[in-house]
Amino acid sequence: MKMLSTCYVILLIDIKTLFTRKNRLINSEGVDVEYNKTGANFSITLAVYSEGAGSEGFRYRSTVYLDDLKLLDNITEVSELTSKTLKPGKIEPGEYNLVLAPDAASDILSVIGFAVNADNVRKKRSPWIDKIEQKVASESLTVIDDGLLPRGLGTAPCDGEGYPMRRKTVIENGILKTYLYDYYTARLMNTESTGNSASSRPLPSISPTNIIVKPGRKSLEELIGEMGKGVYIPRLPPSFMNPVTSDFSAELRQAFIIENGEIGKPVRWGMVTGNAYNMLKKILEIGNDQTMIGSFLIPSIAVEGIRIVG
Repeated sequence: MKMLSTCYVILLIDIKTLFTRKNRLINSEGVDVEYNKTGANFSITLAVYSEGAGSEGFRYRSTVYLDDLKLLDNITEVSELTSKTLKPGKIEPGEYNLVLAPDAASDILSVIGFAVNADNVRKKRSPWIDKIEQKVASESLTVIDDGLLPRGLGTAPCDGEGYPMRRKTVIENGILKTYLYDYYTARLMNTESTGNSASSRPLPSISPTNIIVKPGRKSLEELIGEMGKGVYIPRLPPSFMNPVTSDFSAELRQAFIIENGEIGKPVRWGMVTGNAYNMLKKILEIGNDQTMIGSFLIPSIAVEGIRIVG
């Protein structure tokens, strides 16, 4: 007698919308600015279990406009990825070249915000002290902080201290060009504010506006096709990362072996380990795709020589 397989699907969708928020900044320096900001966000959690196997998917997006959320497209993508990773094999420990989709790359690239925070530089917590005009990353990497980005989550006419927002190159072809300052820290360090004072409390504090990783020329498919052998990682679960040293470890839950330039079988039961600052130097290529994840506009990236332990 043939037994019918049982499949359990759990889908949780949390949608929150904030259509209009009025902001007004008044301070003792004569600043009086008022502007409106809209916002919308969602989180998707999907779990699928079948015949003793299981896979879990997650995605979070936050945008200025509701139409930019593309909720149905994201549900479809998360569902397809979760079903494809339902029955993974065990990955062999070793060093691998990786292709990281934007969701996976965002966790690694987030360390840039910590390293270029001028307050962290002043307090000697950043590894990029005295690194202006020096190489801190691969030549493939150019990063821009743009407080004027259309439809950007961090876009505003001014920062939390009333300084006008502007666009500035933070890293250019791997070379560190500037730190991010608010007025308070800039005054202590004998320079000018870059317009990066956060609006949140307590003040003063420094925050990126919209971080843009400049896209490359190759598609995600081309990055995978040129990899030969490696691992494709669509997303990483929340990982432990020391922000000062940037040492991290993240469990592989949804990943695929790349064989002969093609996506192969799904793999799991491994940990990606390393140092995020070193990974910035190991970037091989940057894709031409871009995804807005919070205030980060991020493409796919390919990196070399990353250790995966069993």
